[in-house]
Amino acid sequence: MCVSALLVALLAVVPVAAAFDLGPSDLGPWTLDLGPKEPPTQPVNINTASATELQKLPGIGPATARSIVRYRERNGPFRRVEELLIIRGISRSRLKALRPYVTVESPKSKEGPKSKVQSPKSR
Repeated sequence: MCVSALLVALLAVVPVAAAFDLGPSDLGPWTLDLGPKEPPTQPVNINTASATELQKLPGIGPATARSIVRYRERNGPFRRVEELLIIRGISRSRLKALRPYVTVESPKSKEGPKSKVQSPKSR
Protein backbone atom coordinates (compact mmCIF):
# COMPACT_ATOMS: atom_id res chain seq x y z
CA MET A 1 0.00 0.00 0.00
CA CYS A 2 1.47 3.34 -0.93
CA VAL A 3 1.79 6.14 1.59
CA SER A 4 -0.84 8.34 -0.05
CA ALA A 5 -3.46 5.57 0.05
CA LEU A 6 -2.69 4.99 3.73
CA LEU A 7 -3.03 8.70 4.45
CA VAL A 8 -6.38 8.85 2.64
CA ALA A 9 -7.65 5.84 4.62
CA LEU A 10 -6.50 7.40 7.87
CA LEU A 11 -8.12 10.73 7.05
CA ALA A 12 -11.38 8.88 6.40
CA VAL A 13 -11.32 7.25 9.86
CA VAL A 14 -10.84 10.42 11.92
CA PRO A 15 -14.02 12.27 10.78
CA VAL A 16 -16.07 9.08 11.14
CA ALA A 17 -14.83 8.66 14.70
CA ALA A 18 -15.75 12.27 15.49
CA ALA A 19 -19.19 11.93 13.91
CA PHE A 20 -20.03 8.91 16.06
CA ASP A 21 -18.32 10.26 19.19
CA LEU A 22 -15.88 7.35 19.29
CA GLY A 23 -12.87 7.48 21.58
CA PRO A 24 -9.45 5.92 20.96
CA SER A 25 -10.42 2.68 22.71
CA ASP A 26 -13.37 2.28 20.33
CA LEU A 27 -11.15 2.55 17.26
CA GLY A 28 -8.68 -0.19 18.18
CA PRO A 29 -5.59 0.03 15.98
CA TRP A 30 -7.07 2.91 13.97
CA THR A 31 -6.04 5.63 16.36
CA LEU A 32 -4.19 8.82 15.66
CA ASP A 33 -2.12 10.44 18.38
CA LEU A 34 -2.74 14.14 17.94
CA GLY A 35 -0.62 15.46 20.78
CA PRO A 36 1.16 14.86 24.03
CA LYS A 37 -0.43 12.65 26.64
CA GLU A 38 -2.00 14.05 29.77
CA PRO A 39 0.32 12.79 32.54
CA PRO A 40 -1.28 10.76 35.33
CA THR A 41 -2.35 12.66 38.45
CA GLN A 42 -1.10 9.87 40.75
CA PRO A 43 2.21 7.98 40.36
CA VAL A 44 1.79 4.66 38.55
CA ASN A 45 3.10 1.57 40.36
CA ILE A 46 5.17 -0.22 37.73
CA ASN A 47 4.82 -3.48 39.67
CA THR A 48 1.04 -3.65 39.37
CA ALA A 49 0.13 -1.50 36.35
CA SER A 50 -1.29 -3.14 33.24
CA ALA A 51 0.13 -2.39 29.80
CA THR A 52 -2.83 -0.07 29.20
CA GLU A 53 -2.10 1.87 32.39
CA LEU A 54 1.60 2.10 31.53
CA GLN A 55 0.76 3.58 28.13
CA LYS A 56 -0.69 6.62 29.91
CA LEU A 57 2.85 7.54 30.97
CA PRO A 58 4.65 10.11 28.80
CA GLY A 59 6.95 8.45 26.29
CA ILE A 60 5.57 4.93 26.82
CA GLY A 61 3.85 3.35 23.86
CA PRO A 62 2.27 -0.08 23.45
CA ALA A 63 5.53 -1.96 22.72
CA THR A 64 7.41 -0.49 25.68
CA ALA A 65 4.43 -1.06 27.99
CA ARG A 66 4.27 -4.71 26.93
CA SER A 67 8.03 -5.03 27.49
CA ILE A 68 7.69 -3.69 31.04
CA VAL A 69 4.91 -6.14 31.86
CA ARG A 70 6.76 -9.04 30.22
CA TYR A 71 9.96 -8.25 32.13
CA ARG A 72 8.01 -8.07 35.40
CA GLU A 73 6.29 -11.41 34.72
CA ARG A 74 9.59 -13.15 33.92
CA ASN A 75 11.84 -11.56 36.56
CA GLY A 76 9.53 -10.59 39.39
CA PRO A 77 8.72 -7.13 40.70
CA PHE A 78 10.95 -4.13 40.18
CA ARG A 79 12.86 -3.07 43.29
CA ARG A 80 13.80 0.41 42.06
CA VAL A 81 12.56 2.75 39.36
CA GLU A 82 16.07 2.76 37.83
CA GLU A 83 15.57 -0.87 36.80
CA LEU A 84 13.40 0.45 33.96
CA LEU A 85 16.70 1.17 32.18
CA ILE A 86 16.84 -2.58 31.47
CA ILE A 87 13.81 -2.20 29.19
CA ARG A 88 14.65 -1.56 25.56
CA GLY A 89 13.36 1.88 24.60
CA ILE A 90 13.87 3.47 28.01
CA SER A 91 16.94 5.67 28.03
CA ARG A 92 18.30 7.77 30.87
CA SER A 93 16.56 10.84 29.48
CA ARG A 94 13.23 9.02 29.19
CA LEU A 95 13.62 7.68 32.73
CA LYS A 96 14.27 11.22 33.95
CA ALA A 97 11.02 12.35 32.31
CA LEU A 98 9.12 9.35 33.75
CA ARG A 99 10.43 9.57 37.31
CA PRO A 100 7.73 11.96 38.66
CA TYR A 101 4.98 9.68 37.32
CA VAL A 102 6.16 6.23 38.45
CA THR A 103 6.61 4.46 41.74
CA VAL A 104 7.76 1.04 42.86
CA GLU A 105 5.71 -0.68 45.51
CA SER A 106 5.60 -4.37 46.27
CA PRO A 107 2.56 -6.13 44.85
CA LYS A 108 0.06 -6.87 47.59
CA SER A 109 0.12 -10.44 48.81
CA LYS A 110 -3.06 -12.43 48.21
CA GLU A 111 -2.49 -14.47 51.38
CA GLY A 112 -3.37 -11.68 53.80
CA PRO A 113 -1.49 -10.85 56.96
CA LYS A 114 0.72 -13.55 58.40
CA SER A 115 0.04 -14.56 61.96
CA LYS A 116 2.80 -13.94 64.46
CA VAL A 117 4.06 -16.86 66.48
CA GLN A 118 4.23 -15.90 70.10
CA SER A 119 6.99 -17.29 72.23
CA PRO A 120 6.05 -18.90 75.53
CA LYS A 121 6.19 -16.53 78.46
CA SER A 122 9.19 -17.01 80.71
CA ARG A 123 8.60 -17.25 84.46
